[in-house]
Amino acid sequence: MRITFLETTLEEGKGIPNRAVALAGGLASLGHDVTLLSFRTDRADLPAGVRVRRVPALGAVPLPFRLANASAPPLHAAAGFFIQRALASLAPDIVCVDYPPLDRHALEARGGRAYKVAYTYHGVANPAHYEGAAREARVRTRATIYRNVREADLVLSVSRFCAGELEAEGVSSVLLPNGVDTKVFAPGRRIAALHGGGPLLLYIGRYTEHKGVLDLLRAFAIAREKIPGATLLCFARHESPAYVARLRSFIDEAGLAQSAHLFRDVYGEIVPALYATADVFVSGALDETFGMTFVEAAACGTPSVAYDSQSIPEVVLDGRTGLLAPPGDVEGLAARMVELAGDESRRRTMGEAALKHALNFSWDLLATRFEACLETLVTPARRAKEPAP
Repeated sequence: MRITFLETTLEEGKGIPNRAVALAGGLASLGHDVTLLSFRTDRADLPAGVRVRRVPALGAVPLPFRLANASAPPLHAAAGFFIQRALASLAPDIVCVDYPPLDRHALEARGGRAYKVAYTYHGVANPAHYEGAAREARVRTRATIYRNVREADLVLSVSRFCAGELEAEGVSSVLLPNGVDTKVFAPGRRIAALHGGGPLLLYIGRYTEHKGVLDLLRAFAIAREKIPGATLLCFARHESPAYVARLRSFIDEAGLAQSAHLFRDVYGEIVPALYATADVFVSGALDETFGMTFVEAAACGTPSVAYDSQSIPEVVLDGRTGLLAPPGDVEGLAARMVELAGDESRRRTMGEAALKHALNFSWDLLATRFEACLETLVTPARRAKEPAP
């Protein structure tokens, strides 16, 4: 099969691009002709055997990133022209998309061409966590996805929770979760210097309302009264300066300046080392459509504490690979932190179970499942003409 992933960016550290890159590499290793078509390709870990192309505009000049995301009709039409031209030159059997507005471009370009569209639904943050323009933007995005996804030839969901959201809209989907590179994310390298006199708790993600970092800090403040030597390290993308300011104010007011630390996001080999070093991975998110960081922590042998909300119980098995608190129960979240952080034997047992659970999310396994899904879109006659890999 000739398969093209149409992505706005391949930027490292973002979940959707990471999925596209990993699945593209997996499909290429299975013998398929795979291209990553994007507007930003600046990352070092692009897989061997996969062509990477920037959408061209004039000659070798790439299409501007802002134009690719434009919603104004004239700009959208201009972007669509260049995207359609790029797809025509690649002549794929299948185009894989994930998110607006590129989903629309792929669907519109399909007219008169033989390719099928495989649409992966990742969910959208609940607008209720936001106010004003941020809320309106998420309402619009959700409505746009629900409209566009109906036109796809194949719809996949990254979690049972997401599949349920689509089902409520009358759209059926196939479950294909996000994955983890179990060769990179694995127990091993630990950073001993990060450990102080007590348990080390870790959060990796985003500083934004629906990720619940303020709830996490509130729970940590309560938990630290019973585990005074505990340290919380947070590494996350700064998406909302106002929200980060609220977090820093809470840390000062709660007297946590020496025990709770907010850092910017990190990438590369230090990330699995952080997971492996932590005693417990923690989160205060109520809104998780998959929960990639829980799987990464599990692959490094680290159990989690979180809320029993949305997709989280799919990746954190309560009582087996971590502990879950009722959604929004900050005191309950704190109690689970104390319970797990204070019991080294239980952490070890849960960490071993988490490691086994993470194998269900290996990219190699998921690429094979994805291949089987995509093959349903290609006619038997077409498959018979393809050379054996």
